[in-house]
Amino acid sequence: MTKLYNLLKDMFTADFAMSQLLTGILLAILAINVVSFVKYYFPKKLDANFAVMAFLALTVSGCYYYYFSTVVTYSQFFVSVAISLSLGLCVMHPSIALSTLVSYLILRPWELLDNEDLSVLPRTLLLLFLISLIVNYFQKGKIKVNLSKYQLLIMALGAWVYVSTIFSGEIVETQTWFFDNYFKSIIVAVFIFQTVKTEEDYSTLTNSIVTAVLGVSLFALVYTYFIIGADRLEGRGAVQNANDLAALLIFIFPLSLKSILKRKFNLPEWALSAVLLAIMMLGVIKAQSRASYISILLMGMTYFFYHFRHHKKALKRLAIAAVIGFGVLSQLSLGRDSSDLDESRMNRLGYWQAGISMAVRHPLLGVGYTMYPKHFGSYGAADFTEGGKRTAHSSFILLVAEAGFPALALLLILLFQAAVRAWKLFPAAPELLLMVVGYGICMIFLSHTYILYPYILLGLIFTYPYNEPQKVIAGASDENPVA
Repeated sequence: MTKLYNLLKDMFTADFAMSQLLTGILLAILAINVVSFVKYYFPKKLDANFAVMAFLALTVSGCYYYYFSTVVTYSQFFVSVAISLSLGLCVMHPSIALSTLVSYLILRPWELLDNEDLSVLPRTLLLLFLISLIVNYFQKGKIKVNLSKYQLLIMALGAWVYVSTIFSGEIVETQTWFFDNYFKSIIVAVFIFQTVKTEEDYSTLTNSIVTAVLGVSLFALVYTYFIIGADRLEGRGAVQNANDLAALLIFIFPLSLKSILKRKFNLPEWALSAVLLAIMMLGVIKAQSRASYISILLMGMTYFFYHFRHHKKALKRLAIAAVIGFGVLSQLSLGRDSSDLDESRMNRLGYWQAGISMAVRHPLLGVGYTMYPKHFGSYGAADFTEGGKRTAHSSFILLVAEAGFPALALLLILLFQAAVRAWKLFPAAPELLLMVVGYGICMIFLSHTYILYPYILLGLIFTYPYNEPQKVIAGASDENPVA
């Protein structure tokens, strides 16, 4: 066993092995999109329009394969093949383009392979999505732009954060960061509102999200175990911190168990869910994040509460189990040194205090987008043991500190409305309510204010294609409907 472990460790230090792992993940995303296209969007009757689209897709794939094959190394050859085929498929339908865009923004292959030439992918995918959306509009013979009140609230939140950059004192730097980072999250949310209209669109997008997040996690597990040998989970690219990686696993936790949560037995789907659950739990355990365990406990409680909410005895037992669960979690060190946990807790409280102080002194627009790290030392009374630029360690405190109370109010309204709708959607999509609960807990303890995941979640909930059954009232009829 020792020799096998050393052999695997030596193999995974090579760039070739990491490239092949990424290739497998990219091919899995491609396979999901191909299956979705054939199953949901392939025309029943082939016509000239389909022939033109297929030719355009092949042309796009060929052109990008030629480009990527010239900028990647020999070991990354199959990466260029997988990416090129995915880009070509984007032309065929907006849902495919959206799922590819979102999954690549999550996976970020240009960072995993440390290849700047691949950084053109986000802009390329954005362009292909817009082309696909416009072509789809023309095929249907009408242009229909969805502007729901929730989409407008998300856009208002983005606009308010943008205004905070004007008064940040470093307008060029903060606005550059705004358009390079947060603006993408708002745009992705808007794209979801414009694209997800059917159950098929929802499944295509969520399956790609699960695959991409699992890909990031697998990369982190391989990197942690076989390359650096770290005690805690550590990733490569944008998501390196163990707590952030654990939060991503919590984000897809319910999505990975959809068939089990709906209690519809299907052996292949349940077997796949079991495999995904094993990978996710391995990542959570290695991350050693208390917030992730609390999230799992609360998601379980929410699921049973919904099903047994009318049974008082069951609710009492659930409350007792919750108290015991929280008691056990409070005593667990999760493999971390007690002094490290105490130091982390004290620093977190200091960061929260600094953020609240910023909000109190600048209630309308905060200190400006991305300005918290530059100012937290002068606003907090705590004696921080961690140096450098730090963050608020809370999505809500970070937002109110950098963009003021109006921005926080907009986000809380959105999350509240999302929770209400997710509760109503529970019979059809139980995973959405559990995502609100689980990932919401992570947002309390992590600075995920501006990244993709909260806005993907909001988009999924507000666009889920579900019509609430109408209540039938005595005396009502088609001729005398109930208002």
